[in-house]
Amino acid sequence: MKKFIFILFIFSLAFGQETSKGLLSFYETVYNFDTIPSNKGLVEHTFKFKNISNDSVKIFIVTASCGCTTPSWSRKPIAPKQEGFIKVAYNPAGRYGNFRKSITVKYRNMRTREEYTTVLYIKGYVKPEPKSKGPQFTIQLGNLRFTNNHISLGVVYNNEKAHKGEIIIYNPTDKKITITKITHPKHITFKQKPPITIAPKDTLFLTFYYDATQIKDFGFIYNTVNIFTDEEPGNDKKTIYVSAYLKEYFPPEAILNAPKLTVDKMIHDFGEVREGEVITAYFTIKNTGKSTLYLRKIKSSCGCTVVMPEKTELKPGEQTRLKVEFRTAGRKGRQHKNITVFSNDPTKPEINLTIKAIVK
Repeated sequence: MKKFIFILFIFSLAFGQETSKGLLSFYETVYNFDTIPSNKGLVEHTFKFKNISNDSVKIFIVTASCGCTTPSWSRKPIAPKQEGFIKVAYNPAGRYGNFRKSITVKYRNMRTREEYTTVLYIKGYVKPEPKSKGPQFTIQLGNLRFTNNHISLGVVYNNEKAHKGEIIIYNPTDKKITITKITHPKHITFKQKPPITIAPKDTLFLTFYYDATQIKDFGFIYNTVNIFTDEEPGNDKKTIYVSAYLKEYFPPEAILNAPKLTVDKMIHDFGEVREGEVITAYFTIKNTGKSTLYLRKIKSSCGCTVVMPEKTELKPGEQTRLKVEFRTAGRKGRQHKNITVFSNDPTKPEINLTIKAIVK
């Protein structure tokens, strides 16, 4: 019993220390709209937070996992002990069934320039309107209609084995149509197995599960699902795109002896350069934590930017240089490129570095 209490004490101490280093405390991170009629129009929710640090904090970007979700936020720096907001508007038109969308909030300490990330979620169920069933299915593939040909799963953590998604199909014809085959990546599996018949004027909710444990990657992942039917050649194949933003899951105990990624700067400004030059910048990454830091993945926002780390495993106290080459051929004017670094630092699993230049 004493050992159990001691362990609880250690965990509470660790989390207490982590919270004291935090910047923003959100009063909630998940909001459930419950059931929404598809013709309701925009629905909104405001996530409120408080600056619990001793420095001013500024939100510099908020991104949603789907174009159906529009965020707005406090634009001015938030002083210590002051509150701010993230307002999220969701448009249910043309989207049916269960939904779960993520809103990624990135903010920085105005004194140290350190960046932090919080992910918020909205979820619910969009109910189709029976009287206007046909027109709601705006994507036509062959003789079938779909609510969407791109299914966005939002943020999915790499420990999730059965993240649920749905493809919603409507048969507007007077004849039954049968799905004869579905081809898909091995990490996507379907609850229903072909043959699957869709009766005339009927709707099919085609459920699938996304196994993120089989994917050794991070960031945006795009896949295709091909649905084949018994329609005439040319109309028998329908391609659906499935996307997810993969993040690494960190269990609570990982914080106790976690690595910590620090970088010497977040932005490198080349100033004015001549078009055609290949220019180079260096970022120094150091592990100031208690265990080995792994740079999981490094990607740039443009093919004109090549990133080369000296090494991707850093023991406590070790550092490495990240070499970034910017190829200016064919570029003119102001340039702004991002480099995203994914790591196993649970407090900052991804950071965005920036290079800037004015190409003459």
